[in-house]
Amino acid sequence: MKTKIIKSIEEISYTLSRKDIKNINLRVQSDGTVCLSVPKKVSDTYIEKFMREKLDWIREMQIQNKKIIHESVKIDKMFKSEAKKIIYQAIKNVKNSCSIEITNDITFFFRTMKTRWGSCISQKRKITFNYLLAKLPMECVEYVVLHELVHLEIQGHQKNFYDKLDILMPNWKIRKNKMNEKKYIIEE
Repeated sequence: MKTKIIKSIEEISYTLSRKDIKNINLRVQSDGTVCLSVPKKVSDTYIEKFMREKLDWIREMQIQNKKIIHESVKIDKMFKSEAKKIIYQAIKNVKNSCSIEITNDITFFFRTMKTRWGSCISQKRKITFNYLLAKLPMECVEYVVLHELVHLEIQGHQKNFYDKLDILMPNWKIRKNKMNEKKYIIEE
């Protein structure tokens, strides 16, 4: 059985867990939270001494984590901006190559999704694309764009849906199969 206690030393708060382990384990998590796991028999005096010795390291790790999070947010914003450009280019390509009309009543949204490349709510004329499409080859992005655009006209995946895809993009199956390669499976 382990026990957890919130403690602090100087201005650093940490969670202390006493466990059935052999070694002391000090972690600074990405949000700056400090966790210390110690064997059950380690004294409070030793823990305090250990933490005082590690204060500079803890502060440095917390600063590094803040920098990493800030940089990650900046990269995420840049990626999303570029992803939108790529997807809008695919929409333009599909419009031109498939002679499909894209009217002003269609609204495009973008978000990160775990299980879908795109989705369509035909009644609202709303199509949502996964930002992660930007990691695919353009031919695959174009397939997803066309797939969702066809859903505006034909709901579900019946024969007439696939017949329409065959007419507009005869090689859609090749593009879809390329997406199903392991390297293009949706991952965050």
